Amino acid sequence: MKANRFKPELTQSGDLKLPKELQAELAEHNGAADSVVLFLSDAKEDRDWAALTAAQFLEGYDEADSVYDALV
Repeated sequence: MKANRFKPELTQSGDLKLPKELQAELAEHNGAADSVVLFLSDAKEDRDWAALTAAQFLEGYDEADSVYDALV
């Protein structure tokens, strides 16, 4: 499997425009390819998820767990 990365462009009709070299490679493979479209993540959303994960993790902390703190 081979991956190609490029900045996507949409045509006025809403089609995804492929770079010329990618079009040529696709033609060599008779149009046989799988595609994945990845959207850039929202940095604020990533921070929110990290904060939620940390909060939920710490909710499970019990005073009895402090015995392990001395091992570090």
